[in-house]
Parts: sequence; C-alpha cells; structure tokens
Amino acid sequence: MKSRSFAILLVVAAGAVSGLYAQQSGLEVLTRAAALNAEGDFRAALGLVQPLLDSNTQKLDNVVAGVAWNIRGLALQNVGNLDEARRSYESAIKILRALPDQKIQYANALDNLGSLEADNGQLKESKVLRLRAKELYDSAGDHAGVARTASSLAVLELALGSRREARHYLAYASHEEARVTTPDPRNLAWMFGAECLLDEADGNFQAGLDRIDRVIDLWSHYYGSNYYLLAPAYSIRGRLYHMLGDDSRAEEDLRHSLVLLSDNHEENSKLYFFVEIMYAKVLKNSGHKDDASRMESNARSALEHLRHQQCAGCTISAEGIR
Repeated sequence: MKSRSFAILLVVAAGAVSGLYAQQSGLEVLTRAAALNAEGDFRAALGLVQPLLDSNTQKLDNVVAGVAWNIRGLALQNVGNLDEARRSYESAIKILRALPDQKIQYANALDNLGSLEADNGQLKESKVLRLRAKELYDSAGDHAGVARTASSLAVLELALGSRREARHYLAYASHEEARVTTPDPRNLAWMFGAECLLDEADGNFQAGLDRIDRVIDLWSHYYGSNYYLLAPAYSIRGRLYHMLGDDSRAEEDLRHSLVLLSDNHEENSKLYFFVEIMYAKVLKNSGHKDDASRMESNARSALEHLRHQQCAGCTISAEGIR
C-alpha cells in the first residue's frame, strides 16, 4: 500500500515537473519571439510563436497563451496580415483582461490593437484603446508604459488636428519617462519621434530635424543600419530637409528610406507609397518632372487600392513612428 502511494506521488510529481518545464519552455519561446519582434524580424517571431499556439492551445498557461497571441498579432500586423493580427489581439485581450495580475500585458495588447486601428485609419478607435492602455499602465505603476502610450496619443492627436492635445500628451510622456530609472532607448526614440512630428506641425523644422537625428542615432546604435524603423525616420528627415530647402539631402534620405522599406519587405505598404509621393515632389524640384509624375501617379493608385482592400471609407492615418 505504501509503495503504491509512493508510486502515485512519483507520477504526480513527474506531471508537475513536466508542466513546469513546459511553462518555462513556453516563456523562453515568448521571450525570444518578443525580442525578434523588437528587432524587426517578424517572420522569425511568427515562426517561433505559431507552433506554440498550434501544439496545445487548451493546455497552455493563460498568461503564456495571452502573451503568445499578442506577440503573434504584432508579427502579423507588421507583415501585412491585418485581419489575422486583429483576431490575435482580440484573443489576447479576451484572455488577459480576465487576469487581474496581468494589467501590463493586457495594456500592451490594447495598445497594439490601437496601433492596428491607426494603421487602418480608425484614429478615434485607436485613441479609445490607447487611453485605456494608459490607464492600466498607470494603475500598474509602469511609468515607461504610460510614457510610450502618451507619445502614441500625441501622434494620434496630431493626425486628428489637435496640436494642443498633442502637446499635453507629450508633456505627460516626458514627465513619466523622467520617472524611469533606466530609460529604454526604444521608448526615448519613440518620444523624440513624436516631438519631431509636433515640431514639424508647428513649422519648427530645424528643431524637428535635431530630434529626428537623435531618433536615427538611437535606432542605428542599438539595432544597426538596416533596422526597419529607420525607414520612417529617414522619410521624416527627408521631408524636413525638403521644407528647409535642402532637396539634395532630402532626395538622399527619401531614396534611402525606400531602399530600407524594400529590404524589410514593405514595398507594398502605405508608408512606401507615401514616401514615393514625397520623393516625387523632390524630384520635380530637381527637374525630373516626367519620372516624378509617373512615380506619384503610380503611388497614389496603389494607395487607393490599399484603401479599398483594408477598409472602404477609412481615412489614412498620418505617417509617423510606431
């Protein structure tokens, strides 16, 4: 009897250790997949997290499952599969909102869905989601999360035409970022990028240029010269050079932005066509009117096609650093 009880305990203990190992293994996969997303290697991130969800979704720890869906959503959003990205974020939100001790992960999923809404031109919907995310970060004491979301809200307010509200959110972001002991360079770049867009909206082009230079330096230093977020940064700097009358540098930056977008498989994205339109304006000033007209016409047609594909009747959100 005693030996049988001991044998049962061994089986139970083995099952517990196996479950713990599986959870730990899942967490390791998620950590690596999240890092790949941050590095811009979205297909590799998807390749890691998808088998985890395919294998035994019902047996996954709730936290692991919720975070896995969120990571999957971000990867899919950035490879252009917006419908599947939305479904992933909604799955993540459904799981994480039921876990009171996972406010930060829940906030992150809401923030990511907010970025998807912005990509689809649904700016007011994006604002609602990001305000809720900011509240959750705030209640969890995550100052970096509050600062990051406030910076995103500032960009949304600029796209909605309210510079006053954009200034409010940027001041809030700066205040919260100052409370972070060791600021994440990615969050600093995000905030500087939002400040640059406000400078541009205010007509302070040189100040905007100084800020976008800091963004480019941060991204380049931490992720290398081919990092995917350098493409929008170079496009913004090119636009600012154009506003300052330096079309030679503008042309160089805009051309470099298009190369980076192609290298990162974004040659059919909204941003690519926005940059082409800006590049065409610069080329016209340089005397290449025929080439510029063809480029602009093709880019506008491609944007119209994307608009009908993604959400008929939506407005296109202002480009920026996301």
